[in-house]
Amino acid sequence: MLRRSLLAAPFLATPAFAQAWSPTRPIRLIVPFAAGGAADNGARAIGARMSETLGQPVLVENRGGGAGAIAANAVAEAAPDGHTLLWAGQAVITTNPHLYSRLSYDPAAFVPISNGTRLPLVLHVHPSFPARNLAEWVAKVKAEPGQHAYGTVGRGGMTHVFAEQAESIMGLDLQDVPYRGSGPMLSDAVAGNVKMCFDGVLPAINNHRAGQLRILAVSSERRLDAAPDIPTFAEQGWPQLTAYLWFGLFGLRGMPAGSVERLSAAVQEAARRPDIRERMARDGAEPVGSTPQEFGNLVEHESTMWGEVIRRANIRLTD
Repeated sequence: MLRRSLLAAPFLATPAFAQAWSPTRPIRLIVPFAAGGAADNGARAIGARMSETLGQPVLVENRGGGAGAIAANAVAEAAPDGHTLLWAGQAVITTNPHLYSRLSYDPAAFVPISNGTRLPLVLHVHPSFPARNLAEWVAKVKAEPGQHAYGTVGRGGMTHVFAEQAESIMGLDLQDVPYRGSGPMLSDAVAGNVKMCFDGVLPAINNHRAGQLRILAVSSERRLDAAPDIPTFAEQGWPQLTAYLWFGLFGLRGMPAGSVERLSAAVQEAARRPDIRERMARDGAEPVGSTPQEFGNLVEHESTMWGEVIRRANIRLTD
């Protein structure tokens, strides 16, 4: 089924009084990213603790490619029994329906279970760029409209959509240079081939610590414990640019009664663990378990918000 929007469908599939549910075999957790990145690390950390709570192994499977479509289809083709789940970021559910005229999966087939992890975005510049803070950066690029280009991790990805939001709110005229992933972009950024980038905090925070890049602002609500020297967009006068990359747990509509609540509770329990919080904080990330209703509200809000940014910037992607 080809669908462009999930907003017409209600999010919750099970009532609050649903009977207890427990998995009867290992759970497959499908991640639409390669191993070793922020999404994969979060899935493995949360999944390991879920295994302890649920009494069954949670096995992470990496199915990258197709802007998340390969992973989404792998879950959609499974039985809706709570044993095959999707660990997805914004793209699969909230932004892809606005970017593509056709999708090979139906976003409305998935039910939000719990948000899992989040990490902020950053604006970083090459050390040679003449700006030590956000105000100086804005002044520089405003004084030279159309003369500066920024890198992003890919056209239509969250770093690009966030950059378009920043450009609109700040009244800037910049050119975007989409890369195929963070690695190639960071290589060019460190070499000075692209002077400014909108990026996720990982792995850019390591380049900032090494003095190879200068992060001017982070999109979190407060400064990161892992990098207290980096000011937020909000404290520098741009609270509208508080935003996060997030990765959360989705199941299939029609799952057994009680499974959504039980799985959500397992994620929330994992997110409260001090060892997980401390490990993620070192890299600027944060575990954020939530109820199905809370996560559903977030998905709906961000689909509307980022969808508007995508339409305003006229970002369209082909299959």
